[in-house]
Amino acid sequence: MGKSNRIRANRATAKAQSKALGVKKKRQGMPSWLMTLITLVITVAILLTVVLSLLSANGIFGKMRTPLATENYKINNNMLSYYFYTQYQAFQTDYSSYLSYFSLDTSKSLKDQTFGGDGTTTNYDTAFLGDFSGTWFDYFMDQTVEGAKSVLLFCEEADARSITLTDEEKQEIETAIDTMTTTATTYGYTLNAYLSATYGAGVKVSDVRKAMTYSALASKCMNTVMEELDTAITDDRVESKYSENKLDFNVVDYTYYTFRVDYDDVLTETLGADVSAADMSAEQKAQVLDAYQKAVKKAKDDAELLKAKATAEEFMASILDHVSQEAWDDAYGEQTVEDADKPTDEDLTAIKTALIADVLAEIAEGKEEADEAVTIEEGATSVTVYEKTVTANFAKVVNTVKEEVFSTVSSAKETSVMDAINYAEEDDFSEWAFADGRVAGEKTVIITGDGSGEGDVTNENGYSYVSSYYLRAPQYRNTEKTRDVAYMLFGSSDEAKAAIEKLLAKESLDLAGFEAIAAESSATGNTHVENYYAGQIGSDAFDEWLFADDTTVGKVSAEPIALDESTYAVLFYYGEGDEKWHVDVQNTILSEDYDAYCNAMAEKYPIQTKENTWKKIEA
Repeated sequence: MGKSNRIRANRATAKAQSKALGVKKKRQGMPSWLMTLITLVITVAILLTVVLSLLSANGIFGKMRTPLATENYKINNNMLSYYFYTQYQAFQTDYSSYLSYFSLDTSKSLKDQTFGGDGTTTNYDTAFLGDFSGTWFDYFMDQTVEGAKSVLLFCEEADARSITLTDEEKQEIETAIDTMTTTATTYGYTLNAYLSATYGAGVKVSDVRKAMTYSALASKCMNTVMEELDTAITDDRVESKYSENKLDFNVVDYTYYTFRVDYDDVLTETLGADVSAADMSAEQKAQVLDAYQKAVKKAKDDAELLKAKATAEEFMASILDHVSQEAWDDAYGEQTVEDADKPTDEDLTAIKTALIADVLAEIAEGKEEADEAVTIEEGATSVTVYEKTVTANFAKVVNTVKEEVFSTVSSAKETSVMDAINYAEEDDFSEWAFADGRVAGEKTVIITGDGSGEGDVTNENGYSYVSSYYLRAPQYRNTEKTRDVAYMLFGSSDEAKAAIEKLLAKESLDLAGFEAIAAESSATGNTHVENYYAGQIGSDAFDEWLFADDTTVGKVSAEPIALDESTYAVLFYYGEGDEKWHVDVQNTILSEDYDAYCNAMAEKYPIQTKENTWKKIEA
């Protein structure tokens, strides 16, 4: 594990401020000629303000400003605004479940918000998105500008290669604009008003059409270049790249568990939730520190006990036993049990032991959900559960606790087993696991935070994470086969089912046949991916179907695959791909060749930039 921090994400709040405009009273005795002059100046200023506002609203300034240009192609501010808001909206969609963890407030100007927040609240900006310095406007605009530069370079390259858009490709752009028109009408807007509201003040259909055309042409040229570069990569080059950089491509398998101790949690458990670190007396600090040190020592002892297990099976069994014990304590501790319903301590211990054994047995069987510990007949006042007679009310508690324990232990089993994991730089575990000479069955304990160095345990770091690792397979070349998959997307399950019926009705199906049915259906999009590997699109349901043992070449998903609440995929496994290691190496070479090609284009087609111009875009 690398360095870890306990992050509490809270959205920062701020009060909106407004300025009031006042009008000074006219002084007594002001000459009439001065009054006339002042009136004239004020009138001209008002007229000028109105004209400027109209020009801005109509997109005149945006069209006049050219922040990016090459010899034959120019991107004006309105087009860049379209690209910017497209990027921003895509971000909001991609991170819709996590927006509350960022310092970003989508209701406020991006230019008034610093990436990372103002320092008063911890958020996930850097953890999710990497280091960045500037405002959120800068964050999105930097990416937009880099993307726009790429568009310009590939448009110039398209000209050099005589690549143009076909009538069909041009019609796709018009179809997209027609969709925007329909949306605008639905919400009572004119098209230009809708575009201005969606992509920035002054953006008009001509700007969007031109931006789309540039993007389509650049994309077509880029695909051509990528295909050429990919085809040029030989197997000998792949083998050579792998041999020289095995650490970058080899993987390991391991099982692990982390015992966590947080100073704040110990403080709360010791003194209660009403006492903060700042309010503690010297005596209380000593009391909490003593409890914290004991907790860290126990975590270390537990990790060493886990490390002592001889086999991978014993190692996992010990993890699950530990998790199930804690899960019972947590789940049962959250229940409200009346005195009249409480069993004896002896019976409670017996129920706990039997319930945990029951849960572990069900998980070993591969069950996805827990069975009830006991069925409670309507009107029953007492029930026998795990050979102990308890009240019906307590039996309900046992059922609830079992469900929660099952869920916690199942999750721990899944997250503790790591397969085909790549090397990570500056990661303590990676440095150990990928060291030369490692063999299966080796174990180690790695400590982060308090107790990781020499000396006494303090609360300086505020946490201690003690992880015990079991190396099931030392570094190896991942020979798992990737798969070639095609898929189409739908906005409803019923539409997806209709497409599946058409696909299954065909006596034989190939990629061309799949794409033909996709084209004539109501699919919102369709594509195919060669050498697809698990995790590539981030959907467990997608991967579970595609890599299931009974999914064979030529098979179509019998049911729609739900990617989210409003997107359903129909999958077609049309061919076996290359081995995973080979795909990784080839993709690395392709990326390097692509970067070199782009650098050559940047030299060949100089781009003129005006940063002060794109900073005028409102956001």
